[in-house]
This record gives sequence, C-alpha cells and structure tokens, in this order.
Amino acid sequence: MNVSISEQDIDYAELRNDIRNYIAFRKKSWNVETKSLEEQRTTLTTLLQDLIKIILKTNYSCYDLVLAKKVYENLKDLIDDFLVSSVPPKKCDYVKEGWTNWLTVERKNAYSWKYSNRYFQYLAGQKGWSLQSITSLNFTTDDILSHCGDPNSPFDFCVKGLVIGDIQSGKTGNYTSLINKAIDAGYKFIIVLTGTTNDLRAQTQKRLEKEVV
Repeated sequence: MNVSISEQDIDYAELRNDIRNYIAFRKKSWNVETKSLEEQRTTLTTLLQDLIKIILKTNYSCYDLVLAKKVYENLKDLIDDFLVSSVPPKKCDYVKEGWTNWLTVERKNAYSWKYSNRYFQYLAGQKGWSLQSITSLNFTTDDILSHCGDPNSPFDFCVKGLVIGDIQSGKTGNYTSLINKAIDAGYKFIIVLTGTTNDLRAQTQKRLEKEVV
C-alpha cells in the first residue's frame, strides 16, 4: 500500500549521505577514466534517478513521479561531485620573466599538508576517485601553487594568473584542492568569486564549506 508523503517528509541529509556512499562504492569498479564526461553524466543521472525511486519505495513506501522529480532536483548536484575529467592536465606554459619556483622539494617536505591530505582522502573515500586521478590533481595544483607568490616571503608581492578549464572538466575540484594547499602553505586570506546568480554562489559555498572548512 502506498503512503502519501510530501517533500517535507524527506530526510535529505540522510538520503544524500546514503546515495553518496552507494555511488562511491559503485564507481570504484567503473574505470571512469576511460569514459567521457558525457558518458559519466548519463550513467550517474540514470543511477541517481533509479536510487531515488528505490529509496522512496523502500524507506517511505511511496513512489510519486512529481515528488521523485523534486527530490532529483535537490540531489542532482551529486552528479558533478563524481565526474572525473579524462583530459590530461596541462602544465603552465607561460612563465613571467624573473619568476622562480618557491615551492621546492625542501619546502614541500617542510609542510604537513594537513588540509590537502584530508581532501585527497575525502576524494578517494567519499567520491571514489582513483589514485591516478588524485595524483594528477596533486601535480596540477602543485604547479599552479608554485606560480603564486610565496606566502612566507618577507617582501610584498603581486602575482596574477589565470587557469582555464572546459565545462565540467573539474575546475571546482581543482581550485578546491588549490585552496587546501594554499592554506597548508601559509596563505591566511582566500577570496572565492563564483557565478552570477545566488543559487550558483550558494552551491559553491556549500561545497567549499564541506571540502575545505
């Protein structure tokens, strides 16, 4: 017998956590690095819709198409969390005259990388990222950070840079990793300017609060 429920009856925190854990578990066997972002998105969208249907029937003894669509709209951001770019990263190919790499091996060994290591563990455990993807992200953000100013320099500096990425290529994951590394390296004040709408700003803020703070 079906029971009539409303969206207010849905425990989104528990539902989100259950779905995230299940997708992370399933994703480990997908070998996603061989799939395009479009293929990944299609697979994840179908899986998310199926999981919502199963959970509504199992946990709430109910399946209503309108309600299922509302639940999906509230949870579809999970899809972006599990996308992994198959495009190999490019190293910085423009270096300003006079630039020197301050992020030397000695400096790297001197840092504990508390925030960075925690983030990489989160990617592996909660998002199902492979070692190959995490290693690639690690090298890429090391390269970007080395082109920023030395936060422990006794001199003032002004460094500007631009990192460009395709749509759904992992830009948020990239700058989230960079922020964590910047904190580990000694940066005290970081500003993130994101999006032109409040919804996009709120989505990014929520993600950074979880993956950085």
